[in-house]
Amino acid sequence: MRPVLFALATTSLTFTAFAVFGAGNPKTDLNLIDDFNHLIQQRFADPAPEALGMSRIARPNSFGAHYIPTFSAAADFSPMSEPERALVAELAGRKIQAGLYVVGGAISCCSADYLNPRALKGPAKITPGTPRPAWYPESRDGVDLLHRPKAAGSLPDWYDIYAVAQHAMSSFRDGGKGFETSLGSWTIAARPVPATQERCVTCHNGMLTPNRRLLALSDAPPGPPDLSLNSPAGGVLYAFRRAPE
Repeated sequence: MRPVLFALATTSLTFTAFAVFGAGNPKTDLNLIDDFNHLIQQRFADPAPEALGMSRIARPNSFGAHYIPTFSAAADFSPMSEPERALVAELAGRKIQAGLYVVGGAISCCSADYLNPRALKGPAKITPGTPRPAWYPESRDGVDLLHRPKAAGSLPDWYDIYAVAQHAMSSFRDGGKGFETSLGSWTIAARPVPATQERCVTCHNGMLTPNRRLLALSDAPPGPPDLSLNSPAGGVLYAFRRAPE
């Protein structure tokens, strides 16, 4: 059962969204992930962000390149508000290991072998203790995708989750609002990111134009379709599980 959101006026005349659950209906792990997604969607809806794409969510900045984490960092998501801090603390308190991936429109027209950073980025760690994969795509030169390093029990790496991400983007374009599936020991929750403002549409479509010129001169597949207002600009995949005992 999904939470029902209400608005509560505080003494400072600000409003806070909160979830109301009946007795005997505590939040599930998926409820918490959806709460976290709600906060991530707010970051994506910011009309004047300090960074774009995956860089809105995880450090270090990866604009124009694949996301490569700081491997020594306890987590890659840095809370910027009290609701974000409280939710990450609740996830950690439940011993939920979680990571996320950002899906771009280019994933619908590129196979994983292209290693296109505009198609997929991640994973980034949400909670400390979440095991990273041993491999992140840094370049296509010299990469044996079928025999890349593996880490037992880690988050699915970029290549492993690519087909799920590709299916997710296709479903979002068909009007899907998200779905859950599994990959190994991980539950995967896929959620769309809509283009909520005209400047999102202008920016995304502006980036497509030079790419289309390059694609026309190569053997690469055609680029993604033009974006329109409120259509899915991309998506987010959340991989989560309880920490093994």
